[in-house]
Amino acid sequence: MRKSVSLSRLIESNKEKLINNQMFIDRVEEKMDKKQVEMQEKP
Repeated sequence: MRKSVSLSRLIESNKEKLINNQMFIDRVEEKMDKKQVEMQEKP
């Protein structure tokens, strides 16, 4: 493996990971919101 992985490649892969993480977080937050609404509707 070469020591000098290009910086742009590193940045690109980090961006992809960030986007994936954000999508995951959005899904989790959606589920949490639904749960909260469900709990509020129960007497």
